[in-house]
Amino acid sequence: MKNKKRVGQLILAAVLATSMSTQAFAVPAQIPNNEHITYYGDSIIMPRWNNINSILPGIGNSGSTIYAEVSVDIKDNSQRVKCTMYLEKKTLFGWTEEKYWYISQTGDLAWSKTYTGEAGKTYRVRVEVEVDGETAEATTKTITL
Repeated sequence: MKNKKRVGQLILAAVLATSMSTQAFAVPAQIPNNEHITYYGDSIIMPRWNNINSILPGIGNSGSTIYAEVSVDIKDNSQRVKCTMYLEKKTLFGWTEEKYWYISQTGDLAWSKTYTGEAGKTYRVRVEVEVDGETAEATTKTITL
């Protein structure tokens, strides 16, 4: 059942990717012991958690409308997922929080929000996830409007 669900999520991600004019999807930015993920060409090394299968944040845009999204697949759907999704804007001093959203629910999470951004500015989505005391963070690549 999990494999059928994962295939469905991948198909949904592919449909979303073709429908957005510009997007960047990313995998978790850090593994639990705070070491960074290693990228090898188009392949990546995925971290393994005790309670989380995957965290897939996404960002895309159509004109000045930014689409921020996250998908969290957990190992036990009876557990509660707590997720804060941050839309961050790049400034001269680094990344600043432009907007944030919070959700808490039982089971896997698929969630999206929109925001009107500024032309010429660079944005990313960062998510913080907690499942049964285990925390993880993931960040997308950037988009520039």
